Amino acid sequence: KPVQALALEGKAAMLISMQNYLAGTDALVKCDFGGFGVQPETYAALLSAATGESHSAEEFDRIGERIWNLTRQFNLREGLDPADDTLPKRFVQDPLPSGPYKGHHFSAEDMAYMLKDYYSLRGWDQTGRPTTETLKRIGVQDLPEFSKNK
Repeated sequence: KPVQALALEGKAAMLISMQNYLAGTDALVKCDFGGFGVQPETYAALLSAATGESHSAEEFDRIGERIWNLTRQFNLREGLDPADDTLPKRFVQDPLPSGPYKGHHFSAEDMAYMLKDYYSLRGWDQTGRPTTETLKRIGVQDLPEFSKNK
């Protein structure tokens, strides 16, 4: 579904979809430059041929979702502050200097809306932490918790 350039709705879902898919296919250790125009089904066929097991194109999204959630947990453990989950200041402070959207910028309220939407769609709580339900749904609830060695 197309997302309007200045609309807030739909941006988080589009971003999550691309993040998950790209993280999943990056797990193949593929060349990004050679991947233009390669369909998910082709990657699934290549993975199936390499492993001898049947894989579907949809698996890359699920793999990527696991990667994003595990990476998030690791980064939080290492001190990532969810308050830093924001676009660069120039997106909020500097209006676009030219083009069809000249003068536009995202407000702090816009940023808050998009972040809340992103966290919700990711299955993270309001502080940006993956919920227990999300970890169960993606099958990583039984992994050792990320905690710093003392």
